[in-house]
Amino acid sequence: MRLDEVIAPPAKFAATKRFLDSYSNYIQGNRFSLPTKFAQFCQAKLDNEPVSSDYAFSGSTPLSGYWHYHIVRGKIIIIYKRAGDTIRLYDIVEHTAYDTPLAVKRLSEWANSLTDADFMPLDVSTLTADPGTEKPKVTAKQKSVIDYAIYDLVGADGFFILKNALEKNDWRAFFEYVESEVPGLTESDIFVAYGGQNRLKDFILKTINRFGKLQAYQQS
Repeated sequence: MRLDEVIAPPAKFAATKRFLDSYSNYIQGNRFSLPTKFAQFCQAKLDNEPVSSDYAFSGSTPLSGYWHYHIVRGKIIIIYKRAGDTIRLYDIVEHTAYDTPLAVKRLSEWANSLTDADFMPLDVSTLTADPGTEKPKVTAKQKSVIDYAIYDLVGADGFFILKNALEKNDWRAFFEYVESEVPGLTESDIFVAYGGQNRLKDFILKTINRFGKLQAYQQS
């Protein structure tokens, strides 16, 4: 780690698709505790404060240079690494998943093979909302309009908008399009209406597949 990384706190987060998918799966069984713990972890990193249950992998292993945070002590860990001013989140897994030398080797090979393009900018707030207090603000009628806006985008091959959202985590053009159909809603309102960012992504991907546009999307 460079000296400037020790002195200056990180400024942002980025995540792999694997991390986002795994987080979405784990939150199903930990929806009231995991978002809070993840928010606390992220804020501590931004404030450059020490985090309990947070360890560097041994320098004698292939994962030297990476860290793991026990978000559920002894059970679930976040694997991450700092790169410049960014905390890169690689995966969130069962602690036992990387207890063997072979598993550690496979993880390190995968992690080391990633490039900058494999990490999407992450708005932490989209993963840390309190499910006990955040309620949908989008009415059933408004959500139906948004559904049809998505259908129209897919039907019209608006993949330049959808690819940025799904693959680069850049939702600006998507929300500008939705705003033209349903004014007055925030990005957070729309994410909550679909049960979170990952579920909105799933809905869009399923719509692409249902319309028989998967190949066209992949080739765009």
